[in-house]
Amino acid sequence: LLGVNTFLDADIRYSHLRGGIGGEVYKDSLAFSGNYYFPLTGWKTSAVHELHDERPAYGFDLRTKGTLPDFPWFSGELTYEQYYGDKVDLLGNGTLSRNPRAAGAALVWNPVPLLEVRAGYRDAGNGGSQAEGGLRVNYSFGTPLHEQLDYRNVGAPSNTTNRRAFVDRNYDIVMAYREQASKIRITAMPVSGLSGTLVTLMATVDSRYPIEKVEWSGDAELLAGLQLQGSLGSGLILPQLPLTVTDGQEYSLYLTVTDSRGTRVTSERIPVRVTQDETSFRSWINVINDDVQVEDGNFVISTPLPAGEEGKVIEWHYVRERSEEEWASLKPRNIKYQSDTPGLAFKALGGTERDGHWVERVLVTHIGDDARPLKLHIEASGPDDKHPVKGTVLLQAQSDSIAQKVTSVEVLFTPGTEEANGSVTAPVVGTEMRARTLCVNNTDCTDAFNYQWEISDEMKSWKSVPGATKATWLIPYSLNGESLQNKYIRVRIISDKENAKSSTAASDAN
Repeated sequence: LLGVNTFLDADIRYSHLRGGIGGEVYKDSLAFSGNYYFPLTGWKTSAVHELHDERPAYGFDLRTKGTLPDFPWFSGELTYEQYYGDKVDLLGNGTLSRNPRAAGAALVWNPVPLLEVRAGYRDAGNGGSQAEGGLRVNYSFGTPLHEQLDYRNVGAPSNTTNRRAFVDRNYDIVMAYREQASKIRITAMPVSGLSGTLVTLMATVDSRYPIEKVEWSGDAELLAGLQLQGSLGSGLILPQLPLTVTDGQEYSLYLTVTDSRGTRVTSERIPVRVTQDETSFRSWINVINDDVQVEDGNFVISTPLPAGEEGKVIEWHYVRERSEEEWASLKPRNIKYQSDTPGLAFKALGGTERDGHWVERVLVTHIGDDARPLKLHIEASGPDDKHPVKGTVLLQAQSDSIAQKVTSVEVLFTPGTEEANGSVTAPVVGTEMRARTLCVNNTDCTDAFNYQWEISDEMKSWKSVPGATKATWLIPYSLNGESLQNKYIRVRIISDKENAKSSTAASDAN
């Protein structure tokens, strides 16, 4: 006797469907059957195993059943099962194994036609083992009950009874499982703030699996201010912006997280906008001519201003300074030159970059014989039209009367010694330098003038010594942190004490 079957198995609770096809071969008390199982629904989130998907497994089984004709009350069954998948729960005991297989045996006792007692055992290797037992009632309609309870009516199976037999198959749906793919979503808010301030990074991670590693990356300037590398809510000290930056600066930051399965995900670019902290620096005008010194907040040019169109070029910086070591000269805007001195004129010559710093230049000319200081007022603002600054430059008009009076200017000093510096001709630290001025008829007129002491490396460019405007000057150990060793020294007459007019007479020493 041959037979075929098809089945549709449904798991109503978890909404799974499985199909099955099979075949049977009967020869009275001996039966063989085989079944193939396949899923009809796809992967779904498992309610049994956390972080897993599930679906019916592919597989098959082979079964044989036999009864001894002389002992129809007893029969035996042998089964072999094979299912496919990386994680399959063959016995339904929660143990997951790869491509599991199982062998089983069962003994069936029919004490009367109505009742069937079953006991069996299945071994699935690494998938575990399972003992089973059961009682089944086989009620036959149309047959008196007393006949169904008479042991003498138990007979061996035949092809006639096999036509009405239940299909021998696994009616339990064997499930296959798989780990859910990593699912990581990173949310991070843009960051903004003033340079040098502390902000808190605000990032959240939604992950299917536990997060084991957090790592920030991005511009080196940002990472230098990161407080806790492995923290989603780390503090971040925003970098100090260069003084040349006026509109702020944007940096890039990224967050990379790794879950317990080793999956790494990097966020999209997190913009970090840093604006200049205007309280961290000050702005001012600085005149950079070699012959300038600062007195009472004004820039005093010691070299007299010649009359006529020759004039003098004044050079100056618009300075932003954060410290003595950190400053920059920027290209200013809204430059304005003013003067209330009669006869003083000026012409803006524009600016240029020199040694990485912006230098503005203005030509100042004067016509007349004014004994008062000549005042030039400079106003400007930063390149962002903010931080306006002012400065005043004082000059003296040159007078020919001093040049007519003075016949010579010389520098006097006591030379060094072999013990002091190995030189008997040059001045040393602590030496008092003295100016000696002779006027007409070789008259000593030293005390009639004001002077300016100056130093130079190679006698090409001279720098005025601040405050050294008398006829005597004591050489210090250093000037503005710079040693005076091997420097050239000279003195110039800058004004007549009587009428405060300037002159160009000078004398050098080394």
